[in-house]
Amino acid sequence: MLETTTSPPLQSSQSFWPSWYGSVNSWRYEVISVPGNVAPMLRRWHQRIGLFAFLFMAWLGASGFVLNQSAGWGLDAKRTDAGWLMGLYGLTPQPPSQGFSSGDFWLAQTSERTLVNGRPLAEFVPSPLGLAVAPGADPLVFVAAQDRLVLLDAAGRKVDDLRDFSLPVSAIRRIGEVPGVGVAIQDLDVFVTRDGLDWTPLPLGSAVNWSVSQPLSQQQREQALPFSRPTVAIEQVLIDAHSGRLFGPYGSWLINGVGLSALFLGLSGAWMYWSVARRRRQRRR
Repeated sequence: MLETTTSPPLQSSQSFWPSWYGSVNSWRYEVISVPGNVAPMLRRWHQRIGLFAFLFMAWLGASGFVLNQSAGWGLDAKRTDAGWLMGLYGLTPQPPSQGFSSGDFWLAQTSERTLVNGRPLAEFVPSPLGLAVAPGADPLVFVAAQDRLVLLDAAGRKVDDLRDFSLPVSAIRRIGEVPGVGVAIQDLDVFVTRDGLDWTPLPLGSAVNWSVSQPLSQQQREQALPFSRPTVAIEQVLIDAHSGRLFGPYGSWLINGVGLSALFLGLSGAWMYWSVARRRRQRRR
């Protein structure tokens, strides 16, 4: 005789889902036991931190907007040398200690300007190699760099800028003066000129007073000091202020505090909204 067994009935999905929904729905209406002083205290701190965060979030929003427009407004090219701002960056004026001289003229280089007799040239000449003066009643001053030769009048105004095929050499290694003849430049060969237009080869063995770097006098350093102030691009200032790095390690922590404050505001706001909505549902029941 066969023994028959009866398996337990399977729970259908139709009976499972209503049961699950009923459990979740009943949890929504449960009254969570919260100390009575938590909600008022949370609201007070929500307001206080909201005021703190608003001030800095407004700044972050405004500075972020300006940063997005900085290229169009030319802020990436504009620079500032405000003393208080350079103090925040820890930058101080550093006048040059070395330069070149010839007769009544001297040349010095700061981080961003080229100075002749203590006055900045209209165009920055990177890495100057020396200074030479052509003889004559109205002398021309030659400032040499590796790829160019800048001609100035006695007042420091630019007369010409010789480059490429305007020069008799492919690159300038040094510049000097040939007494009574003119200004000489050298790459492999040496060429001499008086006006920068006509160049003639200099015979071997000719005496040339090559321009060499030498210490500047204290008076010359003082003349260069006003033009030695460091500058910073306005766009970089905005980036550093936006991130807090402009104010050192404390600034970064301040921005971190703003981020944590925004997180607290989001969580506390969500909790208060949920709490109010729950009480309204309870009153409707």
